Amino acid sequence: ALISCMVLDVFHPWPRDALVGVAQRFMVVLSQNNIQDEETLASIAHHSAEVHVSVYQANRRYLEEERRYNSTTPKSFLELINFYVQMLTEKQASVDFNVSRLERGLAIMHDVQEGVADLKRDLQITLQQVDEKKISTEELIKQVTVAQAAATVEREAARQEQSKCEALAAEAQRMKTEADNELQEALPAMEKAKAAVDCLDKASITELKTFGKPAQECIDVVAACGFLLKHEKRKLDWKGCQLMMKSPQQFIDDVKSFDADNIPEQVLMNTEPLIGQLNFESMKSKSLAAAHLTNWVVNIVTYNKIYTKVAPLIEKVRVAQETTESAKLQLREA
Repeated sequence: ALISCMVLDVFHPWPRDALVGVAQRFMVVLSQNNIQDEETLASIAHHSAEVHVSVYQANRRYLEEERRYNSTTPKSFLELINFYVQMLTEKQASVDFNVSRLERGLAIMHDVQEGVADLKRDLQITLQQVDEKKISTEELIKQVTVAQAAATVEREAARQEQSKCEALAAEAQRMKTEADNELQEALPAMEKAKAAVDCLDKASITELKTFGKPAQECIDVVAACGFLLKHEKRKLDWKGCQLMMKSPQQFIDDVKSFDADNIPEQVLMNTEPLIGQLNFESMKSKSLAAAHLTNWVVNIVTYNKIYTKVAPLIEKVRVAQETTESAKLQLREA
C-alpha cells in the first residue's frame, strides 16, 4: 500500500542564483516597469532571495525546538514577490496622489496671485471712474430736483387712482361675501346629496331594479331621477325605470357626475311633485336604495333652488372683480 497508493512530493530548496533570477523577472512583469533602475531592481531581487533563504534556517530551528515541520516552497517565494509588488504599487499610487494634490494647490496659489494683481489694477481704474461719477452725480441731483416737482403732481393723481381702486375692491368683496353667505345655505344640501350617492352600490341598485311590483313611492323617486338625469318628457313607468337602471354602475356614475348647477326649469317642475312627501325615513322600509335616491333628489333640488337665486349675484361678483383688476392695472401704471 505504501508503494502503490502513495505519492511523494519532494521540494528541494532553490539555489540563491535561481531565486534572484526569478525575483528579477517576476518583479519586472508584475510591477509593469514601475522599477526602472537596474541597480535598484537587482538589490530588491537579492534582498528577496535573502529573506526566502533565511526562512530555511528558521524552519530548521522550528523543527529542533517544536518537533514540527514547516515547508517553504517556490510558491511561497512567488507570493512574497507578489506581496512586495502590491505594496510598492499602493505606495507609488499614494505618492502620485499627494504629488497631484500639491501641484493643484500650487496652481491655485498661482492663479490667486494673478487674480489679486488683476484686482489691484481694476481697483485703480474703478477709483478713477468714481471721481468721474461724482461729477455726473452732482449734475443728476440738479435734474432730479427739477423732476421731483413734476413727480409730486403725478403722485397725487396716483393717490386718487388708488382710492378709486380701493373703493371698487371693497364693493367687489362685499358682493362676494354676500354671495358666499347665500351659498353657505346650499352647501349642506349638496353635502347630503353627495353622502346619499356614496351610500349607493351596484348590489342595492340591482336589488331595486329586480322588484316586480315595487311601492308607488319607489317608482316616483326613480322617475324623478329620470327627469333629472335624462330630461324625460313624461314620467317613466316601472319598466322605463328598470331600463334606466339596466347598468347599475353606469346609473351610479350618472348620479355622481350630475351637474346640480344647471337644471332646466321644466325638469324641476316635473320633479318636485314626485318628491313632495318623500323622505329617507319613510322610504328605507320599502327599499334602502330608493331611500338614498330620495335623499339625493330632495337635496339636489334644494341646492339648485338656492344656487339659481344666487347665480345673478355671482355674475355681479365676477364683473366687479374684473373691473377691480382693470383698475389695479391702471393703478400700477400710475
